[in-house]
Amino acid sequence: WAEPTRLLSSLPLALATEVALRRWALDDPGAGLLVEHLALVAPVATWRLIRELADADPEQDPELKATAEKFLGAVPAPFLEPVTLMLLGSTQLMVGDRLIDSPELLKRKRVRQLLALLGVERSVDRSRIFGLLWPESPEAGAAANLRTNLKHLLAAIEPDRRSGEAAFLVRSVGPRLELAGPAYVTTDIELAEQAIDEAESLLEAGAPTEAMHRFETAVDLWRGRPLDELADLADFASVTEHLTARLVGAAVRAAEIRLARSETERAGELAAKALKADPWAEGAHRISIDAAWERGDHSLARHLAEDCSKMLADLAVEPAPETAMTLRRVSRSTSDSQF
Repeated sequence: WAEPTRLLSSLPLALATEVALRRWALDDPGAGLLVEHLALVAPVATWRLIRELADADPEQDPELKATAEKFLGAVPAPFLEPVTLMLLGSTQLMVGDRLIDSPELLKRKRVRQLLALLGVERSVDRSRIFGLLWPESPEAGAAANLRTNLKHLLAAIEPDRRSGEAAFLVRSVGPRLELAGPAYVTTDIELAEQAIDEAESLLEAGAPTEAMHRFETAVDLWRGRPLDELADLADFASVTEHLTARLVGAAVRAAEIRLARSETERAGELAAKALKADPWAEGAHRISIDAAWERGDHSLARHLAEDCSKMLADLAVEPAPETAMTLRRVSRSTSDSQF
């Protein structure tokens, strides 16, 4: 069995594809290597040829036709564009630079929840999906619901996949459903957490500007409540809280660095984003006040200081030393302006 690169260099693509299929039918492990190589070198042309063989007149070569059909049902066509699953807000899917706006995805909550669940856990047992999405249904009913919603999901994310062909992005592996690996599908959660981890390391290394940019990379991915489709399910409340806390922290730390650079507009924007998610984030309150004060909007600073003082009183806690200093500065100015 020739090495894939040598065989492909000595045979036309169509003949190499036919050889690979015939050897695959014999369970030759080398056939898998050749198919993988063909998929890397000429994925579109290879799968077009295999589909043509599957569609051929059965009287020409019934054995090869049956093998091609079986192959397409077992081996998913390679996905050629990067896929990003966005979960830091409403569930959205990007393929390349295109937002998938299929009705199957946009109008069906259970489809979006299924996609979000796969994005978070990557590999999920069907019984867990039944319990999370259809807890009141008997197993047979939940299984039927899952089949229907999985069909809609695959139609949305792999619209070019033909009936009977194996799916690439979401695969059935025994009792589990699995999302394709990070080499093919990334999530904004993974990208954001990686950016925050890198930013924290950069801060420890004494590189605040570089850290600021990495914190803001994470914040810019943040569109709303993390895992919005799943946040109301008991299993995911703590995950949503954890992600929110990390993103609020990233926004506050980036805002602190912006404020130290006298970039008060951007500092205020970052602090406001943190406060929208967590109205009790004391650091964000303080930065909002300081940013408004430093750009000369003392009226807004006083209003924000009142909000901060009320928040602390509601929580029955004392301000941190930095916050207390900010509140005293605004309070002194207010007192001075009365005389």
